[in-house]
Amino acid sequence: MAENEIIASCLKELKLPAIKDILEDVITDATEQNWSFRKFLCSLLMREMEQRVENRKYQRIRKAKVQKMLQSHLNTSSRNTTLLYVMRWDM
Repeated sequence: MAENEIIASCLKELKLPAIKDILEDVITDATEQNWSFRKFLCSLLMREMEQRVENRKYQRIRKAKVQKMLQSHLNTSSRNTTLLYVMRWDM
């Protein structure tokens, strides 16, 4: 198995999708600018972390919209309000 395939497989297994997506560009930048290994690794990890922060924001917004939609839909009766409480408990 070639190095690139091994790296891609490891990144997938370790669930590091942002690094997988940007790796070639960062390698090119690091090579052209003679980055140290620490700078290279720091750049990869920072970008992965930034992407995860963005993903969490998006997930929270999406979850809030779904909860708001459920709330408005289910608040039509007291029976439905109880159902909403049960649904929140599961989340």
